[in-house]
Amino acid sequence: MNVRRNSVAAVVVTALASVVTVLMAAVGAANYASYRAHGRGALRVALITEADQLAVGLALPVWNIDRAQIDRVLAAEEAHRSVFAVRLEAAGKSHTRVRDGAWRLVATTSPFPTEGLLEEERDVTFSGEKVGSFKIYATPRFLEEDLSRIFRTIVVSIAAVDVLLVFFLYLLLRRAVLKPLEDIERFATAVSSDEGGPAPAISLSKGAARELASLHSSIEAMVRLLDQRYEAVRASEKKYRDIIDFAPIGVVKARPDGTII
Repeated sequence: MNVRRNSVAAVVVTALASVVTVLMAAVGAANYASYRAHGRGALRVALITEADQLAVGLALPVWNIDRAQIDRVLAAEEAHRSVFAVRLEAAGKSHTRVRDGAWRLVATTSPFPTEGLLEEERDVTFSGEKVGSFKIYATPRFLEEDLSRIFRTIVVSIAAVDVLLVFFLYLLLRRAVLKPLEDIERFATAVSSDEGGPAPAISLSKGAARELASLHSSIEAMVRLLDQRYEAVRASEKKYRDIIDFAPIGVVKARPDGTII
């Protein structure tokens, strides 16, 4: 039964690529989580700042019940792309603006979904007197889009590093390990062949690992020693046969019990 064995290069490259992938994925996940937390925190701070500024900007027009100016102040929030909606309650009337399909902040009287939105509520005061209140909503839509781009960048970066790592590791292992092993294998095949005579010398490729070069030298030394011993055995056998063949008297080979062989 033939057992399928994996290549040294495949094992080493797979192991190193797996370790690098896991490490890069861990670092990428940590950076992603950090950016997400920082982004949501920054969005919350920006919304708080915008709510404070809007409360100041609405104070005078709400006090004067200047509906046109109130609408202009609310419409100006369109410049802040993360602001999704504003709802003002003042002088017995509600002023609401919400993003439409073209992402314009338009006036509406219809309710709108607030799930997933960040919300800040402020009182509108003038000379210390409350004259109205409003809620401003921010969407994490653009933050999520940025996070999605970051996630894709992390995945592509890991894939690119893996491809480059596999490519250069294979080249390195091919030069330092695989090619020298093939040279040693050819040398061993030549030694084990039945052609007779000394095995041809096979030099290792340039760049072979020191351990493989040492192994190759040891194998060559062992083969030379075996050749020498084999030649010594052949010479001894020839000498023995010559003694038998050219002896002036008969020679009989027998067992200890006298049985002739």
